[in-house]
Amino acid sequence: MTSPSHVSARINVPNRGRSKASAHHATLVEVATINTHRLQRCDAACFLLVDGQQVLLFSPTAYRMLIILLEHADEAVSFEELVEGSFDLQRDRGLFGKHMSAIRKMIQPLGLTVRCVTAYGYLMQNESPL
Repeated sequence: MTSPSHVSARINVPNRGRSKASAHHATLVEVATINTHRLQRCDAACFLLVDGQQVLLFSPTAYRMLIILLEHADEAVSFEELVEGSFDLQRDRGLFGKHMSAIRKMIQPLGLTVRCVTAYGYLMQNESPL
C-alpha cells in the first residue's frame, strides 16, 4: 500500500446528520492503487471513491473497520482493534458480522477479500492476479 496523501477537493457529500456547512465540503485522501483501481477516501462522509467515479458508501462503523483493514492490508488485525471504541460491537457479535458482511460485499469487486483468522481477528488480502 502507498502512504496516504491529502488532496483537497470540493465534492458534494451526503449530509448524514452533520451540519450543512460540513456536509458540502470534504477532503479526499489517497489510499492506494489496487488492481488498477485508484482508491481515495472521505472520512467526513464515510465513503471510498474508486477511480474518481464510483462511490462506495459505508455506515460510520463499517467505514472505521474498513479503514483499519486497509491500513493493515496483508496483516492480521485483532478483533479487539476492529471493535475498539464501539461498545455495541464489543457485546454483539451478530452486529459485528453484519458490518463485516457489508464490507466484504462492497470491496469484493475490487479484488479484495476479508478472511477470518480463527481466534484472533481478520485479514484483508488482494485476491486478483497482478
